[in-house]
Amino acid sequence: MRKYLVIPLILFSFGFSQNKVNMKNLVQYGDKWFKENEDKPFTGIVFEISKETGNKILNSRYLKGLPHGKHSEWYENGKKKLEGNWKNGKQDGLWIYWNKYENVDSSGIYKNGNMNGLWTFLDKNGQKKEEITYEDGEINGLFTGWYENGQKWGEQNYKYGKENGLFTQWYENGQKKRKGTYKMGKLDGLFTGWYESGQMWGEGTMKYGNKVGKWTYYNEDGSVKEVKDCDKGECDD
Repeated sequence: MRKYLVIPLILFSFGFSQNKVNMKNLVQYGDKWFKENEDKPFTGIVFEISKETGNKILNSRYLKGLPHGKHSEWYENGKKKLEGNWKNGKQDGLWIYWNKYENVDSSGIYKNGNMNGLWTFLDKNGQKKEEITYEDGEINGLFTGWYENGQKWGEQNYKYGKENGLFTQWYENGQKKRKGTYKMGKLDGLFTGWYESGQMWGEGTMKYGNKVGKWTYYNEDGSVKEVKDCDKGECDD
């Protein structure tokens, strides 16, 4: 019984690997791809060759006219550009992107064509630049950003693509810059700001994105600069 199962699998694998076509020889009808002059959606391997260098710059598996399986791309010089997986025409699973300096540029998970879970973004030197949590393609969770020197510049919580919850920002020297709370995209609650020296420059309350109540502003030496009553129309910034 096992012999009869193995033979069809071998034949299918052999047939799939032999059916290769250059991307330029495919045409798209609707969301599916076909070989020129054929009415059956293409199944096999699609590749592309650089006209400039002769290097392969794309290799992707297709099933019944849709990208399905491993997908790889390279820069003109042959260095890896990206690698991931398709499932029925949609990005699915781990995808990794490289910059021209051969360092990972970003990586994360796709689910049903949408970014999902924690994604990491790096600068040209491979230093961590941002970490963002996604759900169904929208930022949903913690966003964290870093300066080039490795110092964290910001943390912000998101909900369904909008800022929601506590946020904190820092100067490049590590001193706290701003701190407050968002409520579905609008500042809401206590807001505090600091000079780069660490001295507070101002504090007050936000409501639905607007300043309310009394706001106190300070000079860099810590002395009170002014107090404004926003409820009386004294706040215009």
